[in-house]
Amino acid sequence: MLTSNVSNAPQSCLMTTTGVFQLGGGIATANQLAFWALKKAGYEVDILALNETVSTTTHKDSRENTFSDNKFRFTIAVWQALLKRRYTFVFCDHVNIAAILLPLRLLTKCPIIIRLNGIEVIAPNPTLEGKLGLRAATHLMAISEFTRAQVINKFPQLAVKTIELSLSPSASDLATPTRMYASELKFESVDGSKHVLQSRCILLVGRMESNERYKGHDILIQSMNDITTRHPTAQLILVGRGDDYERLRQLARSQPTEVQLRIFMPGYVDDPMLQRLYQHCFLFAMPSRGEGFGLVYLEAMRWSRACVGSRVDAAATVIVDRETGALVNDPTDPRQVASTINQLMDTPELVEQMGRHGFELLCQRYLFEHFSRRFVEWIEQCVGSLAYRQNS
Repeated sequence: MLTSNVSNAPQSCLMTTTGVFQLGGGIATANQLAFWALKKAGYEVDILALNETVSTTTHKDSRENTFSDNKFRFTIAVWQALLKRRYTFVFCDHVNIAAILLPLRLLTKCPIIIRLNGIEVIAPNPTLEGKLGLRAATHLMAISEFTRAQVINKFPQLAVKTIELSLSPSASDLATPTRMYASELKFESVDGSKHVLQSRCILLVGRMESNERYKGHDILIQSMNDITTRHPTAQLILVGRGDDYERLRQLARSQPTEVQLRIFMPGYVDDPMLQRLYQHCFLFAMPSRGEGFGLVYLEAMRWSRACVGSRVDAAATVIVDRETGALVNDPTDPRQVASTINQLMDTPELVEQMGRHGFELLCQRYLFEHFSRRFVEWIEQCVGSLAYRQNS
């Protein structure tokens, strides 16, 4: 039986992932956080990425090998890597792909750490494959107390540690942002006419995927009639692309004419433009019902923007209701979402204060240095406790 010689071998990690540097979305972003935290701590990191297509050298002593969604080749590569090299531990980003690690628990004493992200382990999930992945773990990490509670409620025998995420390392140089209404920002509304963005602009940034409709794009679109009735200058800008884009665009174009000209769907925008939109917007709103954490709320907090989320997912662990934003009880109800946003638009001074409090909370809890410390400290506890048990 193979063993991991933690005391003598270089500290090393095998990351078995869906993707790290080429995919978008929260899971890939969380993987980047884990990668840079481990590199900062001096670990050698090898990456195997199932859903990415081009292998790249990511860092000194690190290489990302990709498999273009070929799970057979990916599985063989994972097995070969673990049987050839004595890694300090294995990190896996998804319970479904973790299922391939289950037989290896019989062949190696290497700790297997699996991260729980949210939707893949929230009822009716996990699937059978995901349940096998849970059994493969020596240690489980949830990205929020919400995700942890969902798993423990279904599998009370499991021990799960919550390690909250953070902004990326590149966002560590912060100064309190100021609101900047950029009058030159002009976009095409869904009715085809062009308009300058005004001061009551609601921003949502997120992928528009048919399997991620829980994010609430459609609810925000449907809420705009009530919002513009009370606040005629209100606008909604939905940034992002995906296979659900056209359906959402058609939904927006089905709204009354006066509402259509106040909804903008520019698709992808580059980082400089995205920063300008965060600086310009009145508030950030994503009335999601399935977030496992909500990294995009942190990005809005970085720009001192009040956030609107819901009480039914992990937004409630990031947004402090009535302090850094507002939480909706039923994110599937457009009228309730509209009412919450209207209340905030009625009190711009309160919204400004919420944004400042959100920025302060971010600086206290959600910078990369915070994640890096809590993640690496927990990893070392996991590795140390298993090594102790093996040597006892």
